[in-house]
Amino acid sequence: MRRVYKILLLGLITLTFLSYIFLYSQTKIFLARHGQTDWNREGRIQGWTDTELNELGKKQAQALYNYLKRENIKVIYTSTLKRTIQTAKPFTKKTSIPIQNIKELREMNMGILQGHLNSEPEVRKELNLMKKNLNYRVPKGESYMDFYKRVSKFMEKILKKHKNETILIIGHNGTNSMILAYLLNISLEKAIKIYQPNNLVFTIFLLPGQKSPTVVWKYLR
Repeated sequence: MRRVYKILLLGLITLTFLSYIFLYSQTKIFLARHGQTDWNREGRIQGWTDTELNELGKKQAQALYNYLKRENIKVIYTSTLKRTIQTAKPFTKKTSIPIQNIKELREMNMGILQGHLNSEPEVRKELNLMKKNLNYRVPKGESYMDFYKRVSKFMEKILKKHKNETILIIGHNGTNSMILAYLLNISLEKAIKIYQPNNLVFTIFLLPGQKSPTVVWKYLR
């Protein structure tokens, strides 16, 4: 009986130790998109245009805070565009988590297409050219390759800086797809097909020795 007890006790200690290792030897990234803007609702290309959240977007920002308020987040990164900064506003009001506005996290510069509807024939033509040739730049904009280099350079830095910590990135649909391409080591051709709704949050777990991160997602209501 004592032997069985010792085996059970040893198993419990081992399980506790492994749980500790799992909890404190992982990097956890919450990857959120900014709340909705009027241009999102209208189907307009935003790019670097500095649009603001609409009323639904503000509610989505609050929902993000409610979802993450008990997490031990060390830092919040947003782009320098208002729609991401405003999405972080509930955290600014209710926590002391440092927030950094990073230009590398801006949405893709869509040049002359900014402000136009996605459904316009000429716009669709340009978008298709960009997808077929990842080095193709819309006039006054950047290519997917330019975009990926910008975002991946930043991600390389923060992964080194925040090893075994939990961080929140509030980005854009395009920016976040580049982040996923970098973290999951998937091709840009696949990454640009990823669509992240304004109320969806990815959680990415990076564990020591794991070949590929674990990714889960949740829709916020």
